[in-house]
Amino acid sequence: MERNQGRECILRAAAKIFADKSYEGARVDEIAKEAGVTKSLLYYHFKSKEEIFDVLVEQLFAEYQKLITEVRAQKVDYESDSLKERMQTKYFPFGTGNEDLIRCAFIESLKRENGCRVFFQMVELQRDDADQKMMEKLVLEYYFNLLPCVAFLCQKEAWSEHFHIDIEQLGTIFLEQYDQVHGRYHRGGKK
Repeated sequence: MERNQGRECILRAAAKIFADKSYEGARVDEIAKEAGVTKSLLYYHFKSKEEIFDVLVEQLFAEYQKLITEVRAQKVDYESDSLKERMQTKYFPFGTGNEDLIRCAFIESLKRENGCRVFFQMVELQRDDADQKMMEKLVLEYYFNLLPCVAFLCQKEAWSEHFHIDIEQLGTIFLEQYDQVHGRYHRGGKK
């Protein structure tokens, strides 16, 4: 196994174990076993479980930052279905591709002390210091955009199973309701 392949295997395995057992519940030997590497190889690449988590969070943030930059470069027409289209083609693929890490970061963000702040950092990417209503915008983006999307991503399977609804149908309903709530803000209060 090449050096970078081993590192990437460890990171993928750690994201899965963190999502299944939480950061605190995960053990280094479980991560190594899931990655198919020895503990010594894991420690060759990372000093600690904390460093693995920090690298994963940094990667998540960097990928999201890239996505936001890409979306901002596109002309946005909030009167059209562009919000739903962006959700389907940009944000949902980002979320599903990072589902384990988002789940773990969400769990860690709920802790009172030293909670994971990556979601705050993601919302800060929306900051525009020239905007007079910046704090209002950040509150809206966090509580009515980011958190509902994270909750949907983390709970869609359980919801689908509990309410006996096809997961794709659930995604369609979520997207419609998301557009009604969050899209309305971007359309200046218009439905």
